Amino acid sequence: MDSHPQVLVAQIGARIGYGAPLLLHRAGMLAHLYVDTYVGRGSPWHMLAKLVPFIPEAWKLGAIKHLLVRQTAGLPPEVITAFNLFGLSYARALRRARDFTETEQATLGFGNRFCELVLRNKLRDGDAIYAFKNAALPLFQAAEQMGLYRILEESGAPTLIYHQLLAEEHRLWPGWESPYPGQEVFQPRIDMDRQEWSLADSILCGSTFVAQGLESLGVPPEKIKLVPYGMELSRFASISPPWDGHRPLRVLFLGRVSLGKGVQYLYEALKSLDTPAITARMVGPISLREPYRRLLAEHSELTGMVPHYEVHQHCHWADLLAFPTICDSFGMVQVEALAAGRPVIATPNAGSVVRDGVDGFIVPIRDSLALAQKIDLLARDPNLLTWMSQNARERVQEFSLERYGERLVAAILEE
Repeated sequence: MDSHPQVLVAQIGARIGYGAPLLLHRAGMLAHLYVDTYVGRGSPWHMLAKLVPFIPEAWKLGAIKHLLVRQTAGLPPEVITAFNLFGLSYARALRRARDFTETEQATLGFGNRFCELVLRNKLRDGDAIYAFKNAALPLFQAAEQMGLYRILEESGAPTLIYHQLLAEEHRLWPGWESPYPGQEVFQPRIDMDRQEWSLADSILCGSTFVAQGLESLGVPPEKIKLVPYGMELSRFASISPPWDGHRPLRVLFLGRVSLGKGVQYLYEALKSLDTPAITARMVGPISLREPYRRLLAEHSELTGMVPHYEVHQHCHWADLLAFPTICDSFGMVQVEALAAGRPVIATPNAGSVVRDGVDGFIVPIRDSLALAQKIDLLARDPNLLTWMSQNARERVQEFSLERYGERLVAAILEE
């Protein structure tokens, strides 16, 4: 590609505070950004977003809180086209979905509708189009006819791998969540994955877990580019001293409280430890059914979903993050915890973030014993936790927004 290609970005969701388009803009490479919902400067909803901080917390609806993250100060309004009514319809459809099948149908249907809106709006002048998994195929088909370079961000594990892992989890833990559908429900997205990979000139992924998954399904290695994500670190930085052993060790989980995130193994680990020297908190929307939700609550505080701007408060409360996920492309919560100086216990399927034995531990998926042993080790050794906390603050610099930008631009400029 040319030294400074102009890239059109089509993106559903805020995704790291609109990190990719923001970094491309800073590099002089953003031609235009198409989004589902945006309330930043230039949006007719911007005044509403500015008033929200003054509304009493008890009066705020979840949807209004959610809108607050749909903005960034770094992008001029003239480079953004937002389909806000579409975005509201999509959010409503996801909230109303009663099970995995309806969620899957909404994801596929609205992904295609988003692409249609972008194409109906007419693609502005550009050299390349940058689109995301599950909302790229119609754009790539049109871009191929227009001679545009096609960049796919594989923002999650390949659908087939994700489905296989989750289906196995539901067989192991029956009744904990709504019944999990068979592969036929996911087959349209599995087929879409392959079509997107075929049309993409370049596929960006955040971790070796995703890259290896792509290769295992036949994607040519030369198409795959590893681009670990990054974020603005300052908000999560903490000056509080590491845990010194004079109070219970605080274990934090961040993310959806679901089988896919491995909370059932954290529950088993905490249950086996069962000591007042350790306390736990799970922060995120809860997918589990009763009585299993109640079982988790016996060993951990469950907060439910919180707005993202409150997550740093929970990181500062914690002494370490436990993230035993079964399938994740790149668990950004690990970066948030490291930025606060908190060691992380994660699995190989959480993304290439934690260095085992340095700023945390890597444990196998589905291994509650290994998870319990690592929590217990840190609970018994405040000096080890302090050393890992120091390493965490150093390690996290690799995942700053600036380093992410360097990796992103280099991957796009690479032919």
